[in-house]
Amino acid sequence: MSAFQGTMNRLPDPDDDIGDHMMILRNVKACLDTNDNWRTVVNVLAKFRLPVVFDPFVLRKMEMASSPADFLLNELIMRCCKVKYLCEILRNSSQYDALSYLVKPEPVEITKQPGGNEEVLQIRLGGDLKLHCEAIGIPPPTFQWYFGNVVLENQTSSCLSIPSFSDNDVGEYHCSVMQQLPGEVREIHSNVVYVEIMVHLPVFVIQLPKVLNVKFNEGVILRIGISSAAHLEWYKNNELLQNEKSDVLQLSNITENTVIVCRASNSAGEVFSDRCRINVMPHEFELTNNNQNFTTAKFAILIANEKYDNLNRLYTPAYDASTLANILIRLNFQVLTLKNLTKDEMKVVLKKFCQLILPGSYGLKILKSTPKSLR
Repeated sequence: MSAFQGTMNRLPDPDDDIGDHMMILRNVKACLDTNDNWRTVVNVLAKFRLPVVFDPFVLRKMEMASSPADFLLNELIMRCCKVKYLCEILRNSSQYDALSYLVKPEPVEITKQPGGNEEVLQIRLGGDLKLHCEAIGIPPPTFQWYFGNVVLENQTSSCLSIPSFSDNDVGEYHCSVMQQLPGEVREIHSNVVYVEIMVHLPVFVIQLPKVLNVKFNEGVILRIGISSAAHLEWYKNNELLQNEKSDVLQLSNITENTVIVCRASNSAGEVFSDRCRINVMPHEFELTNNNQNFTTAKFAILIANEKYDNLNRLYTPAYDASTLANILIRLNFQVLTLKNLTKDEMKVVLKKFCQLILPGSYGLKILKSTPKSLR
């Protein structure tokens, strides 16, 4: 007898003892013996508002019985359990098949939609897709999953499982929930969930070198490695290099210090490679019309005077000079920092400094907090 056929028979009165309806209990017993459902009932009984706790010896006898459910129901019969209490216990343990023999049919209702409240779900390529659709009703409903409008064979449980998700699995999924009632079949549908492959930010698996030293007018070849398909762009000194979109960048005739960085982007966002600083080694050459616009090196001298014969001591020049030196070093300057020089010493140092500067080079001189006569 199926569950809905049981509902066509006379239902027991809720205040009856369950022992007065042995024919119905036979069907309940069969449901509880299936898949060891009786164990769930035992667990619920221990937390029931009128707790029924079996000692280990009784549980062992129950497990060894030819029908553990029959043993369990007999224990309840001996306790004069009412039909209404058994119904409550079966409902709390989600044993709707067994419950359908004791109560009137109840319309099917979806209690958990696939994907929750999300209309779009993402899953990694090759991952396992699992969607859950939970529904209650008496008699209990059955499930059928669909991919678009196509029936998915062997996907007839409340959980849809697709291993090794691929591009061919991308699309819409929903579940049809059906309930067999006397004389009719009731069917409702879950929400539709679109499942797509998750896109991760690209990752640089081969990075640019942080520093390269080259001779004047030499070239270099830079290469990056990327973890997944991405749009690539190269930047030289923060300026986009047009038409450079591959994982290899070739630069020729480098005449000045240069910073190179690569940008990789996809639908998940963008990432940048390490910055590669290309230093052009100082090179003496004659200044001609062809190279007079190039800078071969950058030099800076910082002089911080704190002590004076006729003035109070100043406390910030040394700190200011140190801070400025760090900034200039990051800008590829070769920096010389001096402190508390006399007028004659400064004349000698500045003369030597000017002699060091090659044609086409930058020269920066900063005197910090010196007397007005030396400014």
